[in-house]
Amino acid sequence: VIDSTRSKHLVGAVFEHASVKRAGKAPFVRECCAAYALQILRTWDDVARLHDNEVRQLCAAVSDLLEDPAERARAAARDAYHALAEVWPDRAQEISRDVDPKIARLLLSSKVVPERPPTPPPPTVEPPSPRVAEGTRVKVLKNRTGTVRFIGETAFSSGAWVGVELDAPDGKHDGVVDGKRYFTCAANRGVFVRASQAQTLD
Repeated sequence: VIDSTRSKHLVGAVFEHASVKRAGKAPFVRECCAAYALQILRTWDDVARLHDNEVRQLCAAVSDLLEDPAERARAAARDAYHALAEVWPDRAQEISRDVDPKIARLLLSSKVVPERPPTPPPPTVEPPSPRVAEGTRVKVLKNRTGTVRFIGETAFSSGAWVGVELDAPDGKHDGVVDGKRYFTCAANRGVFVRASQAQTLD
């Protein structure tokens, strides 16, 4: 589940339940949070692209867990710390400066977790149908019609995407997704679909 979720909500949940001060959770729950943090850092291919708030939450959770009263939670947190150091070395140094000096020395002497598994090569991008080009009129998403305004790769998901300006305000955005503009259209008239979902109109 952790490997496939890639959800900011999972990072937030780890943050909320990792600290005795914040949540007063049982040691087992905090130990699980350390294991989840480690799994997130080891397996999420896009972990380095987490939003700054999520990075702060993950670092705060690991920092709290390193000083947890339960030994098993601390041990799991040390592994998470070393995985975090591979992704964000500067953040790891800040954590080691903030924790108890004994814990900082233990971090330096503890065994580093194995490196993250190699990232598989990116999937080949399926080019859109040759008939679909910017300016092409298309039918998408249950008979909605519109005009193609963008074709290509995006930061929000891998593969080829087609950005469509819909004729009616049945869309989700104005061409901006996660703060990045891909094309320009009126509010609620923009959607992204896979190339195979864009049917040209004759």
